[in-house]
Amino acid sequence: MPPSPPPVAGLLPRRTARDPARAYLGRPSVWVRRAWHEPGLTWVLALAVIAGVATWVATRHGPGLSPDSVTYLSVARNLAAGHGYLDLTGQANTTFAPGYPAVLAAGQVIGLSLATAARLVEVGSFAAIVVRSWLLLRRHVTSPRLVVVATAAVALSPAVLNVANEAWSEPLFCVVLLVFVLVLEDVVAAHPPSPRLVAAAGFITGVAFLVRYAASALFITGVLVLLVARRPVRWPIRWFQV
Repeated sequence: MPPSPPPVAGLLPRRTARDPARAYLGRPSVWVRRAWHEPGLTWVLALAVIAGVATWVATRHGPGLSPDSVTYLSVARNLAAGHGYLDLTGQANTTFAPGYPAVLAAGQVIGLSLATAARLVEVGSFAAIVVRSWLLLRRHVTSPRLVVVATAAVALSPAVLNVANEAWSEPLFCVVLLVFVLVLEDVVAAHPPSPRLVAAAGFITGVAFLVRYAASALFITGVLVLLVARRPVRWPIRWFQV
């Protein structure tokens, strides 16, 4: 077999016997399968369940409401009724991204109340944040115990729970943001460069933008990463990926 190429500055090395945390960067299908055999997975799934149950119990009287929540719910109600992207005043809403209200409207279309749909979204988002935080931590932390402890800190965080208790788009956005970070790391580490991963990163960025307009910063981040982090890639290829 030919010798392995030397490591390149700026790229994370693939997993080795002495480096178990960086789990198959650049090969998402592999690290997803291998994740099911990782130490501490049972604890992580239990923590995700705890986070979801805590959110469900905390919102048993309905999710918390703020002026933003009222706008989200009114827009979702109008979408489900076929009236368009209108807020409580009947005017077209141009302040908030349509992704979160569209998800709530889909819940109402299938027979859920808006409050129940919001609760389910927040429950699923908090649980997904826990799992994706674990996936990110296990890539960069060598101690499995420390990974579980750090994941527990996320699952038991009062700050995250307080946000998940509200009918807000932030929890859903955090889920998409963590997926973006995971995929962008794979883009940087892939050998040879993978157009599919680049396209996936772009698609996820678009989804994030539909959830919160603040995700426009992810476009800039992705461009900078493609231009700067992949030093061995020729400039024409970098610009094509951008």
